[in-house]
Amino acid sequence: MKNLTLPQPPSLQLPLFVSSQTIQTTQTQLTQLLLLFLLLFSFTLPLRAQQAKPVVIKGTVANPQGRTVAVSIFANPLTNPFTYTDTLDANNAFRISFDLGIPLPVQLVHGRGLSVPIYLEPGDSLVIAANGMNYAGDMQFAGKGQAVNHQICLRDFDRAFAVRGITYNNMQQVRLLNFEQYRSFTDSLRNAQMQFLTGFTQKTPVSESFKNLFKIMVDCQWGAALLNYPNDHARFNAKQTIEIPANYNTFLNELRFLDDNAVLIPAYIQFIDAFFNSSFNQQVLSGKPNYNLDNLYIDQYEFAKTAIKGKAMYYIMAKVFTEGVQNGRIEIINTKYNEFMSTCPYPEYKEVVEFMHKSNLYLAAGSPAPAFTLESIDGKMVSLSDLKGKVIYLDFWATWCGPCKQQLPHGKKLKEQFEGKDVVFLYISTDKERSQWENYVKNQNLPGLHLIATGQNAQIIGQQYQVRGIPKYFIIDRNGNIANSKPRRPSEQPWVAQQIEEALKIK
Repeated sequence: MKNLTLPQPPSLQLPLFVSSQTIQTTQTQLTQLLLLFLLLFSFTLPLRAQQAKPVVIKGTVANPQGRTVAVSIFANPLTNPFTYTDTLDANNAFRISFDLGIPLPVQLVHGRGLSVPIYLEPGDSLVIAANGMNYAGDMQFAGKGQAVNHQICLRDFDRAFAVRGITYNNMQQVRLLNFEQYRSFTDSLRNAQMQFLTGFTQKTPVSESFKNLFKIMVDCQWGAALLNYPNDHARFNAKQTIEIPANYNTFLNELRFLDDNAVLIPAYIQFIDAFFNSSFNQQVLSGKPNYNLDNLYIDQYEFAKTAIKGKAMYYIMAKVFTEGVQNGRIEIINTKYNEFMSTCPYPEYKEVVEFMHKSNLYLAAGSPAPAFTLESIDGKMVSLSDLKGKVIYLDFWATWCGPCKQQLPHGKKLKEQFEGKDVVFLYISTDKERSQWENYVKNQNLPGLHLIATGQNAQIIGQQYQVRGIPKYFIIDRNGNIANSKPRRPSEQPWVAQQIEEALKIK
């Protein structure tokens, strides 16, 4: 057993692939882990594309909770599901038909969020009787033999485990069990799930494709749970250190498959995400409390090339790019745009990356900061152009935002640090109640230039600056151009001061 330290990365708002804690391991363990995973790619399960054939799903919904029924397909893990929708007729009947070229797990969705997993193969025809009052529990199936059997298997599997709360991510199990106990728990659950499949198929025929899908679902959920456990266990127990058995990662030996078509299976994507997250934390972030998060996404992009192969690698790279554009410094991750577009063979990923690149490029460093005119706390109209010649540290916030208010005392100190220099600390509030904003600013004696964006102004500036959450910061140079699209927070010293100094050097 090795005592391992879990440092806190220097950011309160962590992006997708970074957990709040990271785990140190030896370089030998990390190398073995990566080599082990790369070996997995030489083994495949026969989940292969077939000739596209029509699929028909029809039926009725008693006691409907809405007027639509949809088949939701996770055609691209980087985007929202694609849906085929029908409206219930006067008899509460529906019919959905489309062409399918590969066996896939999908969701049959009704009303507001009622959803049941079903499995489809090219040529399947299903007749479904559902009850909106007990959508999953009362659902009955008819149609072609094995097609019906697949749905019954998934329905009964769901009743046996998920409906009863028997899942890997049970917070009590993750929090209370130690490594050995949790491994025993997950192994037992995995065995029980596979025994369920064995017992079902001994009595009822199912296709080999369905068996393969089922095994992928079970194994990927099991593997992802074990990969996530160390960080989750530490987080749920408020620990900064944790002991990890030296042979803990050997469970990856049992996950001997990779199939590019499996990228369409949500459980498989969850496993890939968990593996990448765990590996990156261990090899790159671990033991580096002063890691420069400006480089997070570009480091992840490069790390994906060594940690993963095949379509999963391009999925991770595209996801990292997307997250980097949304949550990181756009100007840094954009340096990988041309490389990705020229090397990625998958159009669905290239489309997402291209869209994110083009729709956010105007906020990258060097681009003119979007213009605005807003009212100050003194009742004066202030335009961004009025501040030309000054470096601006722009802070979007609100009085109801706890993390925003936590940064305000640090903002006071930061302003004092740049007293007498050409720096303006500009705060734009998104509060709906002007009086609440005014009282808070005055009572707290907050320095800086304070403006408020309400109504249509709030919507416009929120879209201009892609404010999806607050606090959100920008640094704008003397010429009115963005100098840094994702500067550090006021509390993140010395990085934030260095970033402001860099902007001051821009002529």
